[in-house]
Amino acid sequence: EMTPSYAGANGQIGYYSLASGKFTAAAHQQLVLAYASTTGNANLATFDFAAGSLQPVEQKVYATNSNPSGDGSVSSLPSTIQVQTGRFNPQSQYDQVAFLFAWQGVVRNYGSGTKFIDIFSIDPNDLSLQQKSSTDFSNANCSSQMVVGNYDEKQTVNGNTQHDPSLQIAFVDGVCDGNGTQTLNIFAVDPTTFNFSANDRHQFNIQGNYGGGLYITAGDLQGRS
Repeated sequence: EMTPSYAGANGQIGYYSLASGKFTAAAHQQLVLAYASTTGNANLATFDFAAGSLQPVEQKVYATNSNPSGDGSVSSLPSTIQVQTGRFNPQSQYDQVAFLFAWQGVVRNYGSGTKFIDIFSIDPNDLSLQQKSSTDFSNANCSSQMVVGNYDEKQTVNGNTQHDPSLQIAFVDGVCDGNGTQTLNIFAVDPTTFNFSANDRHQFNIQGNYGGGLYITAGDLQGRS
């Protein structure tokens, strides 16, 4: 059991998300935690374990400039911060971190920085986080959490179309009152630069009343994994 330092947080912690990943050459995995107080900006912290121990030890903290609480919310849906890990470069030894930030207080305001996804790499020597890329989706309505996975992308190699092993990021956005169009978004991430591809974004509209909640999960329904 461990209580993080919550460095940079002022007041009660109101938002948090935890994920594990392979960030060093050690045999075990490490942890990354996103957190924010009810009045402060979001932060990301990394944790490691000593050999033979299950006690996590805090390593580094990365401070963002984004506050998920804000004011003037137009939505009953809570704002979201989330971390997920994955090997966006299939050839890499280590995982990267995807960080989603979605303030539901303002919708459909592209470029405002109220909704975005960042990709971070983690230094295997000291577990510090380095932001590699970011994409803004503040033009969306209210947002669900994201799911990192492989969604059957294709690539062309030597003139042949074949499966692309790279990971993508999926999330749902929809009108905030729970009654109307929902959009499933799938964003591709370049495996070398980790940049988001502006030309490789897929959107699928779904009509219906989703009862004031936006949820997404992923799985292999065709037994190909």
